[in-house]
Amino acid sequence: MKYVSKKEQLNYLVGLSGQNLVYSLIGGSFFTYFMTDIAMFPAAVVSVILIAMKVWDGINDPIVGSFVDRHSFKNGEKLRPFLRYTPLPVGIFTVLIFLVFSTEESLLWLRVSYFIIMYIAWDIAYTLQDVSIWGITASVSPDSNERDNFIKWARTIGSLVYGIFNMLIPMFIEMIALRTQNKMSLVTLVFAVIFGLGGGMLSYRSYKAQERIKINPQTQQNSLKESFSLLFKNKMMLLVTLANLFGSLGFGTQLVTYFFKYKLPVDFPGADGFIGALGLTTIYFAITNVPQFIGMIFADKFKKFFKGYVNVLIFIQAINAIVRTVAFLIGFEGANFWIGMGLWH
Repeated sequence: MKYVSKKEQLNYLVGLSGQNLVYSLIGGSFFTYFMTDIAMFPAAVVSVILIAMKVWDGINDPIVGSFVDRHSFKNGEKLRPFLRYTPLPVGIFTVLIFLVFSTEESLLWLRVSYFIIMYIAWDIAYTLQDVSIWGITASVSPDSNERDNFIKWARTIGSLVYGIFNMLIPMFIEMIALRTQNKMSLVTLVFAVIFGLGGGMLSYRSYKAQERIKINPQTQQNSLKESFSLLFKNKMMLLVTLANLFGSLGFGTQLVTYFFKYKLPVDFPGADGFIGALGLTTIYFAITNVPQFIGMIFADKFKKFFKGYVNVLIFIQAINAIVRTVAFLIGFEGANFWIGMGLWH
């Protein structure tokens, strides 16, 4: 029996795409560039903000996830109501985050405070939506094959939309600002309205997905403290969690734009003003994302060859360390830049 209609799946995928339009403004390197070169926060302040955001995300995500897991609405649903009520706040706070009302140093404390408050409000609303929009994929059908197919399309479309717009939006913001001679802050705000508020409203379509697998409200759910204690009893899960934690401490991809703007030789193609640092960043990510797609396509073959994903990860990380060291030694002068970038990824 088929439970999920094509119309329902299409609505969900459109809504998921809208959510990823929102995240394409905040989830990539452009967000850091916005803070330093558009909102004009000092680099030291931005460093503190980035660290605080990492810590906040680590606190916010499990708390919100636990709340959603333990909460049920009067109609018996756990997720769909969140998909109905969160799109508007997510869209509004996205616009407010990118509102630059001043760049004066005397108002720095006020501007930073405003930014932090807007980000916290956005992150709470977005996390509620994100937990619900992905959680509902496990409830749309009692048939496991149909759920797997639903999730496969969701992952594919979501990654595709985020990847494309995460690369293109910063480049178009910069190109429009250069061509029209408008301030980057104004153009960024316009894009925040179009893709932030517009994407938020589009994400409302995910509300059309149905919760067909009901969770018994009397089922005992582990508390947040109990969930953390279980983590330390599962060695493999603990290792994966630690790997993700240490991996999140790196800000490498967020520094790419600054490299193009401040470290690239002036005679490099594109550094003369035809396209700016954001445009070159788009080209960089377009090139370096290709190996990631190749890896995804041949992941199963690698698993069979190396007899398990753990062995694949060990081999890839070892090669990664060696190749990136070679890329660093080659440098980025002239044509060496493209050679080094190819080796890096």
